[in-house]
Amino acid sequence: MGEWIVGIIAAILSVVSLWVSFKTAREAEARHKAEQAAKLSSWIAYKYLPPLAAKQHRGNVAMIHNASEAPVFDVELLATMNGKQSEPFNSQVVPPGQHFVQWEGYSSSTTRTDWDFCEPVQNMADDGERTRPYGSTQKWKVVRLRFTDSFGQRWERLESGQLREIAAEAPAGSTAGE
Repeated sequence: MGEWIVGIIAAILSVVSLWVSFKTAREAEARHKAEQAAKLSSWIAYKYLPPLAAKQHRGNVAMIHNASEAPVFDVELLATMNGKQSEPFNSQVVPPGQHFVQWEGYSSSTTRTDWDFCEPVQNMADDGERTRPYGSTQKWKVVRLRFTDSFGQRWERLESGQLREIAAEAPAGSTAGE
């Protein structure tokens, strides 16, 4: 009878061990799955030519920072610019690195977008321009950033900074950022 009890205990321990292994593997997979997505961020910045005291304002830009080692795809950025919601910026791809998108002002034309092309930040630095983030105003902010990671998963980063997995959707028509 003692061997029978030992057998039952061994079976229970095996089941518990399998459950712990399965749970650990699922948690690791979830962390890995979100790893690239967690490395994408965006904010609105004031672009100027130094010195800042000279007030040489050069426009406003959306900064997109892809700190991962892979590009992201089907990017859609929705922002509040000077207190009003802009048209979305869309790009088929944003490579690794830090990029900016010049805001062109509100468009009343159906042939023009509110946004220019996505460019590496180095282009701005080469022109001697600098940026300062709008960090404490509701008039200039990224409301939502959606993108697809290199694994094909669709993500959304909200104004609060929260990152969440979302269902895949048909990509919207691309604008100047293509």
